[in-house]
Amino acid sequence: MTKRKRRESVTHKIMSRVIEIQNEKTPHDLSRKNYIRNTKRFISFCRERYDCRDFDSCREHIQDYSDYLKGQEYTPSTISTYIASVCSTFNISMGTICGRPHRKAGEFTRGRQNILNHTNQDFNDPSYKRLVVFQMIAGLRRNELKNLTGDCLVKDSDNFWCLYVRNGKGGKSQLQRLVRPEDIDIIKPYFEGKMPDEPIFMQQELNNDLNLHKLRALSAQAYYEYQLNRIMTEPGYEEELIRQIRKRWEETNIDKRTGKPRPFNEKNLKSWYVTRGSVRKAAIKNGRPIKYRRSAALACSVFRLSHYRVSVSIANYLIL
Repeated sequence: MTKRKRRESVTHKIMSRVIEIQNEKTPHDLSRKNYIRNTKRFISFCRERYDCRDFDSCREHIQDYSDYLKGQEYTPSTISTYIASVCSTFNISMGTICGRPHRKAGEFTRGRQNILNHTNQDFNDPSYKRLVVFQMIAGLRRNELKNLTGDCLVKDSDNFWCLYVRNGKGGKSQLQRLVRPEDIDIIKPYFEGKMPDEPIFMQQELNNDLNLHKLRALSAQAYYEYQLNRIMTEPGYEEELIRQIRKRWEETNIDKRTGKPRPFNEKNLKSWYVTRGSVRKAAIKNGRPIKYRRSAALACSVFRLSHYRVSVSIANYLIL
């Protein structure tokens, strides 16, 4: 047997262990495939550089791999993505990796390049109008748009019209709320006359290079500004909005051990989040506000972007 065949056999054996671990650990198909693919890069690195012969011997070189990626001038975001997959597979904390460059949200580039040129031109292309109009309101990911069917326009427990998102990020299902009356009037016709399992968008409508992340950001900004305006002009509205956020939290964040909702932290929701560092610089560069009402930003996070991290929503969507 040649050395190349032996090397391939060892790599296959190690990767079989990687796949077994991720099949048990990561239920969402897309996340699992990404973790396996990124870990395979690491295994190849260990085989080529250190001739590692088994899974456990590769574990010793995670720090070496991080240093190697840094020396190759990968961005901090890319390095974090690659290392996160490896740490997940080997069940170690990323905090144990020394010298790893930290991601700065204001320096992310996904969905931000050529915004004033190529992508805006595409937005105005008549052949994309149906998708662009919908996405400017809904702000979904491409795969979420693909999974929309005729039964995905529903009402939540507060009687708001929502888009039911199947198999969203992390494999989770969620309700993304429509609030502005004009938005509801535009979205409803997309679902009229559709069978429950009939797609809202055909595959050919989604086979394009449109910057859907930018449209998702514009949708989030419109939602935030709508909520902020109501908070600033309608007495008592902020309290009602916080009540709705708390209710959604209690419906979706159940402690499996007790069967009860996890505690909801309302501290500082009636205050302003002031951007700093690279996020502040990006906001100024893009002509966006440098401070955000926490309650309105959290409402945008929960009801439009489907998570509870205000800082992430601001850095990745509201300052674009």
